[in-house]
Amino acid sequence: FPSHDRQANSFDKATGSLLVLGNAAARVDSIFDSYNNMLLRIENAQTRVFEAQKNVRDAQYELNKVMNDSTSTAYDVAKAQDDLDTASNRLKMSQNNLARTMNSVTGTYIQMGMSVVTLMASLPALITAVKSLSLAFLGPRRLGGIPLDEALSSRVLERREGFRQFAE
Repeated sequence: FPSHDRQANSFDKATGSLLVLGNAAARVDSIFDSYNNMLLRIENAQTRVFEAQKNVRDAQYELNKVMNDSTSTAYDVAKAQDDLDTASNRLKMSQNNLARTMNSVTGTYIQMGMSVVTLMASLPALITAVKSLSLAFLGPRRLGGIPLDEALSSRVLERREGFRQFAE
């Protein structure tokens, strides 16, 4: 069953090549996901700070209004002051959350960098996988009736010989 063994071997190579391509695609996707998630976390934290700042402004406005109103009771003033204190505390928490999010940016960039390094380390296997898949699906490429790999290597050798002759 030599034909069966050859088909099984070819299938194993194609499957391995597809796995290499899939892993590379997953790494690229992971890099972009990390970046997008980081941007979303920053944007959400900034939005919370802006909303908290607005709430502080509104609470300060209400306190000023109550203080200037001669019919306001001590309870009204205390409630307005309590609302301002609560809004100020929420603003401080939002600002702290934004600071923590910004501090995590460095870690995200390190993680993305490691993913890029891993992807770059897999490039030789990726190139081999693409070549083997193209051979499996498209057949050997030819240039003037000569297999492309041979044609390219012979042209490189011809150029080398030409340079050697020119240099001599």
